[in-house]
Amino acid sequence: IEPAQRVGAPGREFERELRQLDLRDLGRAFGVESPALWPQAVRVAGAEAAHRAAERGSEVILLERTERLGGRAELAGRRPGRERWALYLDWLTEQLQTTGVDVRLGLDATVDDVLALHPDVVVLATGSAPRWPAWAANAPTPVIDADDLVANPPPAEGPGKTVLLVDDEGGFVAATAAEALASAGWSVR
Repeated sequence: IEPAQRVGAPGREFERELRQLDLRDLGRAFGVESPALWPQAVRVAGAEAAHRAAERGSEVILLERTERLGGRAELAGRRPGRERWALYLDWLTEQLQTTGVDVRLGLDATVDDVLALHPDVVVLATGSAPRWPAWAANAPTPVIDADDLVANPPPAEGPGKTVLLVDDEGGFVAATAAEALASAGWSVR
């Protein structure tokens, strides 16, 4: 935890809670004294749970649908001034390796895939999904998720192309999307 706090990882209260949580208690709640396997759909919370379970002696298999760990935290790290997210994700990846977590990337696991591993306990940490406003379904122009724009900003097809960016949350994603679009040649409003 200390390296994560030093680089300014988010959720210190969350980390304090995890520090006090013995994940074997979860296994015992399901009648398993010493969990042998903890498959995960992983984002930051899943990776944190995985390395902490491994530190406490559990054999852990972490399953991730994408080819990278971190979910939205990785996107946050792309924004100027938020590079510490990348440091945190590097530290988290190192913790997974150090504690012997079996990380499997690029696996869109089904229930059958997970059950085939014969887990004692399954912990799901599936990340977040965009909330679409009601007006998006009938918008006269394309409505695109900001995370997708940050990951793959489309080039502006000629000068004067304008994007209207709607931010109803006030978080980091809209500003990150605006910077990505401006860098790709779009006029952002």
